Amino acid sequence: MKILLVGRYQTSETFNGPEKVAKRLFYELSKLNNEIIFAEYFFDGKQYSIWKKLFGFERIENKVFRFGLFSFLKYLFKYRPDIIHIITFERFAIIGFIAKLFFGTKIIYHVHGVIKHERLYFEERIPLSTKLKDSFLEYVIFKFSDKIIFLSDQSIAIAKRFYKFDDKIATILPNGVDEIFINQAHAKKNEVVNILFLATPNRKVKGFEFATEIIKNLKSSLKIFIIYNLNNDSENISKRIKIIPKMEIVEYSKFLSKIDFVVSTS
Repeated sequence: MKILLVGRYQTSETFNGPEKVAKRLFYELSKLNNEIIFAEYFFDGKQYSIWKKLFGFERIENKVFRFGLFSFLKYLFKYRPDIIHIITFERFAIIGFIAKLFFGTKIIYHVHGVIKHERLYFEERIPLSTKLKDSFLEYVIFKFSDKIIFLSDQSIAIAKRFYKFDDKIATILPNGVDEIFINQAHAKKNEVVNILFLATPNRKVKGFEFATEIIKNLKSSLKIFIIYNLNNDSENISKRIKIIPKMEIVEYSKFLSKIDFVVSTS
């Protein structure tokens, strides 16, 4: 069976949630199926020319390729996958539905978040043209996919607020956990209580400002960490609050071993 994963592939071990799912799924499926390919796009407009974005092609790793739009379309007609799994939400993935039209390819979509919901409530500064393009792609995905993978019942409920789809095509598959996080022992008890705030600080809905105001009024010995990419290696907002850059998995697991509490707002 020919399987084509479509999305964003991160070569390093420093990535966001959807990128991690994409890479881990590709790795696990590769052990089971030799006919599996990962297709990525020339995303960065500052790094890649219009020519690359349209006709480019390059090998990233074994069975992982970066395509321009027309080279991706050409590859679909050559490879003729049995299944296309859209593993992260990317606009170039809409070309995959051409394979469904011509070859009867089955389409699977992996929902990490309902884009229309996020654009409406959490990302107010997104240009209207971007919102329209993303809404159209998401409509096509929910309308014509053969299977849609959700993380939870709540995610299904949110999707149904915006799109109509048959319950039979929806399935729930929670994200896995790397073994290193399961086996990592907790470090020696700290004199200071270390708290990890899992949220993007500049998104008001995450409540970072509210959390910092509470911390300022507490007399307890504690320190809060926020993982967020900055120009500097690290930045201290205050004596109690420190922003640190994303880490690779091994380093991150060791960092978590020193954390006493994790605050996740979503």
